[in-house]
Amino acid sequence: MNRWNRAMKSTASTCLLLVLLGTASCQPATTETESPATDLATDTVQAPLNGFQVVHIQDGGRMEGELINGERHGAWVAYFQHGGIRSRANYEHGQEQGSTEVFHENGMTKYTGQYYQGNPVGLWIFYDQNGDQERTARYDSLGTLLSQE
Repeated sequence: MNRWNRAMKSTASTCLLLVLLGTASCQPATTETESPATDLATDTVQAPLNGFQVVHIQDGGRMEGELINGERHGAWVAYFQHGGIRSRANYEHGQEQGSTEVFHENGMTKYTGQYYQGNPVGLWIFYDQNGDQERTARYDSLGTLLSQE
């Protein structure tokens, strides 16, 4: 009787394990468009660590770009809800690097500047919605604001 109980428990455990494994393998795969990669996203579903991403932003817009090992890499473009470009930036190892340009909803440039290892550097120029220059800002190589005009 004791031997029979052990055999039944072992069989039941094996069956339960197979059922659980079978259920887990039947779960739908998550696609890149369903997996936000940033805190701008509307939910907290984890994105794949590599590959092209489409991140839906809370205001109805989206961002597109590539992740490598969970970090943004290369060109990323953000779009307004109506489809117009909101911004263009480049990333290396998850940090903004190189030129960036941000746009008003009407398509006019809002500001342009450069990043070095995630810090703003050099001259940044800001524009109003008509394209007229509003002000400038100058940053040192560490991202410290030096002047504004």
